[in-house]
Amino acid sequence: YFDELVGPTRARYAKKVELCDGEDPYKLRVGVDTTSDAAFFPTVTHGDIVNYLVFSVSYVTLQEMKAFKSLEAHNYFTSGWVKGPSARGIVGDNVILLSEVNHSQRLRETPAKVWILARGDGSVVTAHCTCMAGAGEACSHVGATLFAIEAIVRIRDSSTCTQKENMWLPAYTQSVDYKRIREIDFTSARSKKNRLQSCREEEITAHTRQPIPEPSEDELTKLYDICSSAEGKPSLLLMIEGRNDVFPPPQAREPSILRGLFSEEALSETLDKLIERAEAFFADFVVNAAMVKFAEATTRAQSKCTKWYTYRAGRITASTMKAVCSTSVEKPSLSLIKRICYPEEHKFSTPATRWGLDHEDEAVQCYVGRVKGAHANFTHRRCGLYLSTQYPHVAASPDAALHCDCCGSGLLEVKCPYTQRESALHGPKKLDSGSGTAFNTNPSAPSAQCNGCKSGQVTCPPEDSAAQDLCADPKFCLERVDGRLSLKRDHMYFFQVQTQMAVCNVAYCDFVVWTLKDIHIERVFRDETFWSQVLPRGTRLFVSAILPELLSRYFTRSTAPEEEQGREPSSFCFCRGPESGKMVACDAKDCKFKWFHFTCLGLTRAPKKKHWYCPDCEAAK
Repeated sequence: YFDELVGPTRARYAKKVELCDGEDPYKLRVGVDTTSDAAFFPTVTHGDIVNYLVFSVSYVTLQEMKAFKSLEAHNYFTSGWVKGPSARGIVGDNVILLSEVNHSQRLRETPAKVWILARGDGSVVTAHCTCMAGAGEACSHVGATLFAIEAIVRIRDSSTCTQKENMWLPAYTQSVDYKRIREIDFTSARSKKNRLQSCREEEITAHTRQPIPEPSEDELTKLYDICSSAEGKPSLLLMIEGRNDVFPPPQAREPSILRGLFSEEALSETLDKLIERAEAFFADFVVNAAMVKFAEATTRAQSKCTKWYTYRAGRITASTMKAVCSTSVEKPSLSLIKRICYPEEHKFSTPATRWGLDHEDEAVQCYVGRVKGAHANFTHRRCGLYLSTQYPHVAASPDAALHCDCCGSGLLEVKCPYTQRESALHGPKKLDSGSGTAFNTNPSAPSAQCNGCKSGQVTCPPEDSAAQDLCADPKFCLERVDGRLSLKRDHMYFFQVQTQMAVCNVAYCDFVVWTLKDIHIERVFRDETFWSQVLPRGTRLFVSAILPELLSRYFTRSTAPEEEQGREPSSFCFCRGPESGKMVACDAKDCKFKWFHFTCLGLTRAPKKKHWYCPDCEAAK
């Protein structure tokens, strides 16, 4: 199948095969390499189906798929057109799902072959089908397969429908034969779907019931009085007006998905009118505690989780706060707007980012080994995306949440710089467990402080020439203050950790720089004065630029003002950084970024090729 593909479709399919651990799903043998045991199917829910078919970004249009027609594909499933769903687990919790689905108007033709890559939590990564629209990754056959998997998993997890093997599967219809009218089942697809959801195969027969007289007002009042005097809060009173005051209003768990704000009506509006809309929305924009807890718990896989991108979209994240404060509100950086509003489209992978991801766990363990013995009951855990009840338009994803009896709750942010990976931050001398670390104690900590805090500060030795050379690099995040390394207050990482502390409402963040030879640990405390200067600038950009983009794609749509389209980019490369150091240009005419930093590509000298293409354009050729 792959050999018959050409052009961008072939390149896209190759990328999808890489997501499947390099294994082409169409080469799998059903029943040999896969299993139909429902226990191996991921927990796909209706929300996951909608999130993929409607809100995920199409690689063809670079916009949300909005495949609403595919949401009607449950008709295919309830009509018995989905054949033999099966699964194969691959690396991590990813699962490849296979099936065959009949064509809607050509039942006697070979069924379309569908495969779907999903995670264990049910989120869909990508899909493919052999039908004419299959390369778009959201055809009706894909939708039908997802509805089949959702029904199988839902009934599998119920307590009443696991008595008989495969009782939940509608009989597969290979062809439609001629029948007498009295033998044809005219039950609608919706009725079949409702029957399937009831998990019962027997016919539903009507039962004659004796009429029950309505209670009188006195009887109801007496009943309500008895319930009101009972212990606890009887849920019956929740529905009775005048007696439900003791119940707090219900809180929604799912955070607002900001990219769903788009409105066709707003396409014709001016920027001033869009800002008025944005101000009205922002005045009522609320994130409650239940949303914060739900979002953090469901996104702990961070960049490996689809919902991590969904909840980030449209919010100012800690990693973008420096860029947000640096750009012009009147003429914002177009690449920054795209990065904030469409994070899934602007994922990138370079040697520098891969180095950071590959060594993050090692750096965290090195940090824990250095500090655990110096703190009382020290704990750390991975965390997901944090939202804020106080700042609903801001979000943060720290590397870990910390807690100890002596310092209270805090955060951890780890950096593994690629260009300095072989550097000894504090000189060539091997450091002991305490050196290379700078801690300030928490003034409000308990009096019985831990061993690492008794002296008030654990210091590091003065840096030698090697460390001084690192600090001479203007892009390096550390500087020398009184002979010791310290995070630069004007660096994007300082903006990042301050935003993280404000969003998570903690007093400190341990900032770690890790290399193969050394580690620097610095405790950064929350700076309310700094945050009071940063927040208004971020809020202004959110209302004046980000929300107008979410409402009508004002800055990115093809009908944007000419001055916006012709504006020179203020950031370059995968890293969205400014023009700095040695850079190389991609020769592809439609390259998104055009110019790239040597350091981000891992280059030490200019390529010798006559025509050089960036990794994305090279893969698309």
